[in-house]
Amino acid sequence: MPVPLPPSDAPPTGEQCDSAAPEATPLGADRRRVLLLVNRKAGAGRGARKVAEAETLLRESGLDPCRLQTPDELTEAAAEAMAQQTLRAVVAIGGDGTVGLALNRTPAGTALAVMPAGTENLLAKYLEQRARPRELVDLLTGGVEVRLDAGEANGRLFALMISVGFDADVVHRVHRSRRGNITHLAYAKPFFDALRIYKYPSLRAAWQGPGADAAGGATGRWLFGMNLPRYAQGLPISPEASGTDGLIDLCVFKRGYASSAVWYLWNLLRRRHHRLPSVSITPCREFSVESDEKVPYQLDGDPGGFLPVTVRSMPQRLTCIVRPDIAARLGFRLPS
Repeated sequence: MPVPLPPSDAPPTGEQCDSAAPEATPLGADRRRVLLLVNRKAGAGRGARKVAEAETLLRESGLDPCRLQTPDELTEAAAEAMAQQTLRAVVAIGGDGTVGLALNRTPAGTALAVMPAGTENLLAKYLEQRARPRELVDLLTGGVEVRLDAGEANGRLFALMISVGFDADVVHRVHRSRRGNITHLAYAKPFFDALRIYKYPSLRAAWQGPGADAAGGATGRWLFGMNLPRYAQGLPISPEASGTDGLIDLCVFKRGYASSAVWYLWNLLRRRHHRLPSVSITPCREFSVESDEKVPYQLDGDPGGFLPVTVRSMPQRLTCIVRPDIAARLGFRLPS
């Protein structure tokens, strides 16, 4: 059955008070290789100076940085360093798209860190990692590893969320019309175009879990699958989503009109959407979505493709290096 969100003053659950909390692990002193996956735009202008400063500081701290700019370079270098047991981290320098590349092009167990650049980096905000070279060095010398769940959509991994419907249509419009780097302003026209002409086709979802025998279905016009509780502009789609429960929160909005979209956004901003009878939130291990029409989906803010799509939770597939206080906030026990 769909699980309603508790009110905002409810006692903490999930990440905050799991008595069987997972344990963070210390960084290996003999692992010195740091692969810097640099987004092309992030490595230009002011961003280039920050990358160069980070490289210098990493070397001064005794680490061995290597700058990469293509996914193929990353795949080869990460596999080699993992096999030699010398890889400390892959640092994604860019937006959420760069994080997605790092996640999909490295072996399971590869530790990721983020130095955000570009339009948006939601994972960096969630992990409180900023575009400051000194803080990156402190993270890679004094942080801990945590293993979070990832999601998988038609074989492609994502860190935060998948959405189907209105906002995915906006994302696809932005990327079709992009000319160089994307700014927040670039979303304005596609947003209002979609608000005016998007048809809100019917979506059919079928879900499984969390229990072995639990299964069900839902229909709606707008759908989200939240692996972590972070969405653009801080919208609280599913604030109870946890990166350590092996589940993805399936949030279905049933109504499909422009006025409904505005109404849902208003209630999201007020953190009241979960009280609406036309909204359901269901934690599940896996779900699939289909439609009779061509409907786009997006993954972590990048175009993902078109329906149908099958989404699965991938437990402990996303390894991140975080500060010890962030590990504690996420519900991990710190190493003694």
